[in-house]
Amino acid sequence: MRAASLSPISLSSLPRPLMRSMVVPSIESIRANSQASPINTAWLGDKSKRRAKRGLQEKSRQRAWTVYAGGEGDRSSLDKVKERLRGGRLGILVTWMVFALYALGFAPGGSPESAANDQQILQALFTNPFDLSVNPVFVFIFNSLGVIPMVYASLLLPGATDQKPLRAGPFVGASFALGFFALGPYLATREERADPKQLTELSGPAGFLEKKIFSGLVLGVAIGLSVFLAQSLINSDISALLSGYLDLFKSQRFVHVSSLDFMVLSVLIYGPILEDMKRRGVGDETKALLYSALPVLGPSIYLLTRPGLSATSEKDTVEINTSEKDTLEKSRK
Repeated sequence: MRAASLSPISLSSLPRPLMRSMVVPSIESIRANSQASPINTAWLGDKSKRRAKRGLQEKSRQRAWTVYAGGEGDRSSLDKVKERLRGGRLGILVTWMVFALYALGFAPGGSPESAANDQQILQALFTNPFDLSVNPVFVFIFNSLGVIPMVYASLLLPGATDQKPLRAGPFVGASFALGFFALGPYLATREERADPKQLTELSGPAGFLEKKIFSGLVLGVAIGLSVFLAQSLINSDISALLSGYLDLFKSQRFVHVSSLDFMVLSVLIYGPILEDMKRRGVGDETKALLYSALPVLGPSIYLLTRPGLSATSEKDTVEINTSEKDTLEKSRK
């Protein structure tokens, strides 16, 4: 007895309901398996691999923006970076780079004799800050570089909480010895804080710098330096005094770089003064320009005459901080 021959069955000859029962479950099972198990990049093929690689690169770029902007890895991070580079921030960064390069490699006074003279001037001023053997104009500049960082600290620290990517403390502190070399990177990358700052949030150095006693001491030193310079100009030949200073400026690297540092810090202080005025509700561009137009003395006068920051209770401050923290956690999710 011969076995019956079997002919191949065509799917088109089957009823449609039967076809659906055979095809649809297989598609659903593939989807379920793909969701339950890790993606096999070998099975995805070259196109999917490239797509996955582009996704990783995009995440890396977002992390890089986050490190700079101090925000979440989304479109707002790029906006924060653009905001900080606007309004002269990019100019500050370029100025700092050019200034550092010039001071280290191109400033006059690179000879051993000039270096020995620089050492002699520095030693004389450390021994006696008002040494009459040093040109009085440079004596004023040298001592002013100890006052200007105190003014910058008083202007910047009230808005220094949670600054990213750079913290204020190390750079503001180092500016007492290094001036714009230390302060430049922080000024270029910091976020402007013109919103009112709660007085209860100011503690430690920031709280001390807010006191009028400190502002009065700063102004007293600034007045003393100004009087010293005025008396020196009155009691001596002005042209000879200025000529002697220019000779030092052209030949001595220490005098040259210190003088440029003094000028740059005096020009850039306009921005922090205006920001601090807005923070206290008295923002006025004209007044800020007038305060910064008179080096050392003008900013010191502002410190003493500026209004105090608005005080809130400790409970209100905690509630504000908690609200901001909750908002940040929601945005991360």
